[in-house]
Amino acid sequence: MTQITKKKTAFSLVELALVIIISGVLLSLILQSSEMIRSFKIMGARALTKSSAVNSISGIVAWFDTTSETSFNKKQAFDGTKISLWNDVNSQSGYKNSATQESTSAQPTYTFETSVANGLPFLRFDGNDYLNLPNGTIPSSNYSYSFFIIIRTPSISESYGIIGSGDSESENSSNIINYRAGGFIENNWQKNTFITPSICVTAGKMQLFTILYDNEEGRSIYVNSDSKGKDTNLGRSGLATNNTIGKSSVHGIPDMYLKGDIGEIIIFGRAVNKDERKTIEKYLIKKWGITL
Repeated sequence: MTQITKKKTAFSLVELALVIIISGVLLSLILQSSEMIRSFKIMGARALTKSSAVNSISGIVAWFDTTSETSFNKKQAFDGTKISLWNDVNSQSGYKNSATQESTSAQPTYTFETSVANGLPFLRFDGNDYLNLPNGTIPSSNYSYSFFIIIRTPSISESYGIIGSGDSESENSSNIINYRAGGFIENNWQKNTFITPSICVTAGKMQLFTILYDNEEGRSIYVNSDSKGKDTNLGRSGLATNNTIGKSSVHGIPDMYLKGDIGEIIIFGRAVNKDERKTIEKYLIKKWGITL
C-alpha cells in the first residue's frame, strides 16, 4: 500500500508540473495575441490618420493624437507611463506647437483600456495633471478658431478644465473650454461665457466635442457632430499666453483641472465651414469608434 501511495503522489506531482507548464504557455499565447490585436488597432488608426482628408483642410495650428509614431518619446509610449512630451503631429507646418510638462507629478499617463477608446491608447489626466503649450497655440486676439476634442469624463458631478489660455483677470482676455458639472460644455472668454443650454455629456464614454468661433457670426458647440448650441457674441480680446491642455483658469475660483481621458485634439486658426467640420468629425468618430 505504501508503494502504491508513493507512485500516486509522484504521478500527481508530474501532472501538476504539466498543468503549470501548459498554463504558462497558454497565458503567454493570450498575452501575445492581445499585443498583436493592440498593434493591429494602432496600425489601422495610423493609416486612417495619414490618409484622412483632414490633412488637406487648411489652417491647422496644432494636431495631437495618441497613435501616431511621432506622438511621444518611444520610451514613454507604454501603458502606465507618465508623459512629459506630446508632440504636435501637424504636417502643414514645420514649426511644432508641442505640449510639455517637466513636473512628473503633473504629467498625464499613457493608458490602454480596451473598453474605453476603441482599443486605442489615450492620455489619462488625474485631476492634477496638465500640459503646457507654446504661447499663441490657442488662437488669440479676435481670431476665429475651431477645436475638435476626443474626450471622456468619468463623472458628470464635477467640473473640469480642458483647454486654457489668456488672462482670466480681464474681460474677454481668456479663451477656455471647460466641462461643467451636470453635463454641459462651456467656452469662456472671461465674463463672456457660452454654456450649452442642455445636457450633452455622457459620463464614462468617449465623445467628440467640437467648439467653433466665427468672428463675424459667433460660437457653436457640437457633440458627436450634433449641434448643442449657438450664441452671437463677438469681439473677444484673448491674450496669447498661458496655453494649457488639462487645465483652465476662471476669475474668482481655483484653477480647474481635467479628471478624464483625451485621445485626440485638432486646433484650427479659423472657423471651418460645415463640409469641413463634417469631414473632420467623420474621421474622428470612425477612428475612435464613437457611437452616435
